[in-house]
Amino acid sequence: MIGIDFSSFAINTITGNLEEKDLDGKADALPLIRHVILTSLLSIKAKYKAKFGNEIVFAVDNKTKPYWRKSVNPYYKGTRKESREKSKYDWSYIFDCMSTVKAELIENFPYKVIEVEGAEADDVIAVLLRYVQENRKVREGLIKSPEPFLIVSADGDYVHLHKFEGVEQHSPKKGSLITVKSVKEVNESLLTKIIKGDAGDGICNILSAPNCLVDKIRQKAVSTEKFLIPLLENSDHSWLTEEQQERMRINRILIDFDYIPQDIREGIVEAYNSYVVKGSKTKVFDYLIKNRLKVLFTRVDEF
Repeated sequence: MIGIDFSSFAINTITGNLEEKDLDGKADALPLIRHVILTSLLSIKAKYKAKFGNEIVFAVDNKTKPYWRKSVNPYYKGTRKESREKSKYDWSYIFDCMSTVKAELIENFPYKVIEVEGAEADDVIAVLLRYVQENRKVREGLIKSPEPFLIVSADGDYVHLHKFEGVEQHSPKKGSLITVKSVKEVNESLLTKIIKGDAGDGICNILSAPNCLVDKIRQKAVSTEKFLIPLLENSDHSWLTEEQQERMRINRILIDFDYIPQDIREGIVEAYNSYVVKGSKTKVFDYLIKNRLKVLFTRVDEF
């Protein structure tokens, strides 16, 4: 299976291939956006289908109600809006275009596009990866192994899923695979992020109040020697204060994919298993003609 984080894939593809003047919302960039997304998709399929198969699943953030992590930490992703307001791009316009392309993928292409209320794209990919690990095996001689799974996203959080056998990650930003040396490295990376937090998602370190990043309060520094190394080397964290232990517990829930709630997991698996693909080769061909994507006419069978 090839699991594509739609937002990460689309944003990196768009900003990596189009100029700022194309994305200021003053001119219609939707045809260009369609072209670069579909062309990049075909490149990924051509490069990886021999190893990971033809099944493409797009994972989509669903904001019809707050993400489940917001109930754990109300400041979760609280800094995203401000960061985008400072950006050189017209994000409102880009997101509108992405929403249009997502709807077109659902209606015309032979792929599953999975979104579940309260879940993010990384939840969808993490859950489907585990589902594939547990339910699909491929035989190599006398040995059965989990079906290989490719994650398409530049998001470093997915590195924590590299602990599973047969998992690789393609970064659309770099145009190449993200590699890790060992499961030990993966586990250390996860624990480090739990301790130090994740500024991009508004998650503060375990020494600081959870509102620091949103309210622009300076966080307390996490000493490598005093905190990070002892916590990485010893599973006994009882020497932390109760407040620090609680913050560590909350950060683990927010960051560690093993803590995705059961109802979210079940919803994702149900959405995947019950999904009825609307698209077909005929619809793809008609779509390409309608939207004047002439360069892709001869490649319709590759979709």
